[in-house]
Amino acid sequence: MNAQVTESTAPAVEIGDLVVGDGRPVYVIGEIGINHNGDPDIARRLIDVAAEAGVQAVKFQKRTPSSRCPRSSGTSCARRPGAR
Repeated sequence: MNAQVTESTAPAVEIGDLVVGDGRPVYVIGEIGINHNGDPDIARRLIDVAAEAGVQAVKFQKRTPSSRCPRSSGTSCARRPGAR
């Protein structure tokens, strides 16, 4: 297979004081997800670790067990320790 590289015409984008686009350094977003277990202190520590690793941003998820598993479904929606 012979891949052909073509020049991109996508414009650069500014994110804060960084410019992202062709020929620029990669903009890295660290995925924290739900690993904070709903605890703000854990979330802050994970942000610090991600920053030390060199990421420019982090992404979180927040889960609400009741919205994922309504009582009418008949399944158990046990909360994880520390979840809020």
